[in-house]
Amino acid sequence: MSVTSPSVEEWRALYQAAGRFYDLRPWTWLHEDQLFGVVNPEDGEVGYCSVMGSLGQHLALAVYLGTEGLGSYFALRDAEEGTYDVIDAYIEQKSLQASFEDREFLTDQDRQVIRSLGLKFRGRQAWPLFRDLHPGYAPWYLTAAQARFLTLALEQAAEVAARFRKHPEELSIETGHCLVRFVQPSPEGQKWAEEWQPLPEEFPLPELTFSQDQEAVQLLREQSAHKERRGALELDHFYVPGLIGERGERPYHIRELLLVDHGSGFILAHELVSPGTLGQAILSVVHTGLGALEIWPCQIGVRREELAPLIEYLVAPLGIETVLVDYLPMMVEIQQMMSQFFGGGNLLEVDE
Repeated sequence: MSVTSPSVEEWRALYQAAGRFYDLRPWTWLHEDQLFGVVNPEDGEVGYCSVMGSLGQHLALAVYLGTEGLGSYFALRDAEEGTYDVIDAYIEQKSLQASFEDREFLTDQDRQVIRSLGLKFRGRQAWPLFRDLHPGYAPWYLTAAQARFLTLALEQAAEVAARFRKHPEELSIETGHCLVRFVQPSPEGQKWAEEWQPLPEEFPLPELTFSQDQEAVQLLREQSAHKERRGALELDHFYVPGLIGERGERPYHIRELLLVDHGSGFILAHELVSPGTLGQAILSVVHTGLGALEIWPCQIGVRREELAPLIEYLVAPLGIETVLVDYLPMMVEIQQMMSQFFGGGNLLEVDE
């Protein structure tokens, strides 16, 4: 299916919906954790809506897409302030967002759409900005299908917010249920209905794909029978500053994948990882790192749940245990040093 940009009519509908939402200013009584859902009538996916801006800093409607998007909302909500998990959570959101910005935050492409519609905006936090947020990539322009759904989400958000103005606490999801709006056929035509639905209890982990060189695998297994075992290694990845991408294409973030010695912090192997290549990079780093060691570790520590099954699959046949831990001290030190080197400052100082 080809990806198309919104038509003039789709843009106009989106800006009108954003204008009504902005004029309502629902962030003055709703908080980000008071979620409600809107079902996309085109594909049946639930968009979980969060009204942002109760502190007056970032005025927006975020629509987290499906179960994966909702998981990215919880990761962002639960990320411990001042840690690298905050950066991961921002970069790995899966959502559509309508925000209201100062003029300088818009690109020439955004301004051209506004001019073509004959619209005018003035003042701070008054200029609508629409973006698709996808894990591992820079925020990007909407497709036609995304613009249509974001228009519906803004319209439904305005209606829900107005209804719950006096009792916003009733939108709490602490009960494990969420109010979900959906289109329902009726004798008079399609109309919006709603029901309280249970929230997903599990969220999908990122899929890690790879292919192995069987000769390299066999060589490591033969070596494992003769290796002395001592100590442990740490394996983790983190985003580095900057974006990569050709002109006109969507830029993406790069991660640094590291295998380090737990005792000394010595980097045994590393690789830069683009979106979709993490599984293969892990295979390469593990094979390279172990191949360079005379004494093999007893354990490899990881702190990300999604990495543990792959690491265990790779090293269990070699007699190495995979341990899921909360904290990797050597990795944190390296992250801090590399963020200073790359950015001349703390990587945690990012724009929201």
